[in-house]
Amino acid sequence: ARFDADWLVGSDVFDPEDFGIGCNERDDIQEYIPDISIDPETKMLTVINSKSSTYMSYTISLTGRCLPARNEKYNFVPGRTIVADGQELECVTFLLLVRPMHIMDVCFVNELPCGDAGIEDDNDSIAGKSKGLFSDIKEWTPHPNMDVAQKQNLTQNDDVNIYEFPLDPCRGPFLCSQGFGGHFTHFFAGTHHAVDFECPVGTPVVAIGDGVVTNVRDVNVVTGIHGSNLFKWNSVTVKMHDGNYAEYVHIQRGSVCVEVGQAVSTGQLLCLSGSVGFSPRPHLHLQVTRDATDSAPTIPFRIKRSSEHVNETGSYEPKAGFLYP
Repeated sequence: ARFDADWLVGSDVFDPEDFGIGCNERDDIQEYIPDISIDPETKMLTVINSKSSTYMSYTISLTGRCLPARNEKYNFVPGRTIVADGQELECVTFLLLVRPMHIMDVCFVNELPCGDAGIEDDNDSIAGKSKGLFSDIKEWTPHPNMDVAQKQNLTQNDDVNIYEFPLDPCRGPFLCSQGFGGHFTHFFAGTHHAVDFECPVGTPVVAIGDGVVTNVRDVNVVTGIHGSNLFKWNSVTVKMHDGNYAEYVHIQRGSVCVEVGQAVSTGQLLCLSGSVGFSPRPHLHLQVTRDATDSAPTIPFRIKRSSEHVNETGSYEPKAGFLYP
């Protein structure tokens, strides 16, 4: 939910007086107000952004004793998460973006989480997730170049780089399940200009441009929609000859066939697609940045039209809901 959604129980302006916070206490309001609360009687799960000028994002996963999750409008059907040892767990995850001084009533849970609500287990175990609730809360900032980030239907005349398709076209077509600015996970500066292509695990992933491999990460195995998986992806990063960095994410463990420092050419096999990390379905997540820092914002790009489209020229921006190439 970005600020509001019809499936929420409700959302409203946060009033400190409703929580018994007097005027003298408001300078230290974060000391009195939790980010997440569950009413012990109604079992209502609520998120609270008590900051005066900062937007906050909340990733909340419910498992174990917290399920089923529901509200007056919906019963939330659990998805799945597979942990490091291969065991499968039912899970419901919410991704929420909350305005300053606002609250969201999200859902009702079955039981209160037990013990420490967070998940800190190094082995990412079933036992750890059975506590019931995981959360990751961080400040949200808009893309630094919102004029570009908000622009839709980029044309050939726009100053954007054009690259080849990232998957073996002989295995396609592939559904674009999320494009630029996607409301599911592409509303952060670091993912805004990313595209997701659904593809079977093991689909060849190829270089979209000439360059040099700068980073390889392919040791993780977890998959599914649990929020802790956001930090356990696999990827290959290539610095291309135009100076930009292309990152190929969610790839299959142990499938990388290039190494750091190796020069690669356009269309060269890099690895195989997978579903590792925060991944509802097997897919390739592709994004381009100007530098390789963790905080680098994404930049827009376009894909060359396939040579099979002999009556078409130019390039395109992948759009969610369409098949490519």
